[in-house]
Amino acid sequence: MPFDVAESSQVQSENDTSQGVPVEKAVILLVDDNSVNLDIESEILGTYGLQVDTADSGSKAIEYCHSHSPDMIILDLHMPDMDGYETARHIRELPDFGLTPIIALTADVVSGIEQKAYEAGMDGYISKPFRPDDLRKMIYKHLHIRREMPEITVEQGDEVFDCVACLDALGGSKSILFDIIKRFISDHGSDQRYICQHIEVESYMNARIILHDVMGLSGNLCCRRLHESAKNLSDTLKTDTNDFEEQWQKAVSRLEGFLQLDDDSRSQNADSRENSQLVKGLLNRCKAFDISAAEYFQQHRAEFKEFMKKTNFRRLEEYINRYDLLSITQSEELWR
Repeated sequence: MPFDVAESSQVQSENDTSQGVPVEKAVILLVDDNSVNLDIESEILGTYGLQVDTADSGSKAIEYCHSHSPDMIILDLHMPDMDGYETARHIRELPDFGLTPIIALTADVVSGIEQKAYEAGMDGYISKPFRPDDLRKMIYKHLHIRREMPEITVEQGDEVFDCVACLDALGGSKSILFDIIKRFISDHGSDQRYICQHIEVESYMNARIILHDVMGLSGNLCCRRLHESAKNLSDTLKTDTNDFEEQWQKAVSRLEGFLQLDDDSRSQNADSRENSQLVKGLLNRCKAFDISAAEYFQQHRAEFKEFMKKTNFRRLEEYINRYDLLSITQSEELWR
């Protein structure tokens, strides 16, 4: 066929992917059914300068991919409606998603998972708990980002709750860590009791499902002894749960102690939110059912994210994506 012959310099320029996707423009779709893990992991990704969109199920991830083109997808393997393997296979069948990097993320550490992930069409595998720098390297590798960054080294600290390592992974944001710990205690405070009850009646499958969540959560919160004890219990499912119960109580006690620290910035943010011109600008558009509210939000997305609670910001973003302007005007909880 009669193709024009390009100059050698032009060919080299067009094939040069050494820069890849600029890190500040890279969009990551993070998929995890556990909302606490979703918040922790999205905050960690945000510290790399990445834009992060989230989905809490495999079906929502597929729906997202029908209208968006993320530069990378990070999938939790254990999800109730559709696991990560099946989700990856469906995404690979979509147009233009044949080469999109898909990374598996799971708390399971058993043989065969990595191979199974590759067979499902994934490109890499990260186990929880992960070192933030290992995840960054994986992302940079598959997005062909060559920007040099110093190694992030975190010394192993308190094995019950390593606050320093946890804050480091979250970019030093104490307010975000406060929110995550509160939600962990609120949403998962009874997990230890349920696990022991399931094991007592030999309902081992249910026990393993909850233990899998505890492994991921304790790993992300840098509660290493609890993570190790949960992993050991999941492997053996022995009737002696004394060590797990002891490590659970120690970790929860330490986390609750951390919540007792003063967090003056939160009340200051609450005061400023009530009178914020930014919020008024969005609410005025929503009350008028003006769809430019979505464009307004996108223009000021970083500012909203800066002062809003993480859970409220995610809820606001979901409303915006659905053009559910009425819910925004009626939900006073968003601005508290």
